[in-house]
Amino acid sequence: MHLQTLKTKKIYAFKILITNGDFDYHDQSSLIRYSFRQFIIKHPGFAKFKGINFQSLKDSTSIEPVIITKFYSKGSLSNMLQQELHSLAELEWNFTKKIILLIGVANAMNYLHEECSMIHSALKPENILLDY
Repeated sequence: MHLQTLKTKKIYAFKILITNGDFDYHDQSSLIRYSFRQFIIKHPGFAKFKGINFQSLKDSTSIEPVIITKFYSKGSLSNMLQQELHSLAELEWNFTKKIILLIGVANAMNYLHEECSMIHSALKPENILLDY
């Protein structure tokens, strides 16, 4: 999903975290630690992290944690694979782009492990954003 700021008109992507109605102090602390780690990642293979928000975007009186990143207009790999399955993918989405994407993901994971001593615990097509 994405949103546009009223003041600057910039568009950002956001991901609402599923909390199942329970987001206690431990969960909040974990999200804050996560956000600090995101600021040290300096690699083009990772979405540019902008911040977190605890206040719900729908109801300002409730807590609904959100991760905010740069907006990628091509969407996720998951979306692209679904479009390809139905013959709706862009012409640019070809074998060469797929190989470049695979090499980029592998390079980004290597950077995360070797340079940042981190593990990406949610590597899946929904979390791979496309910007080609």
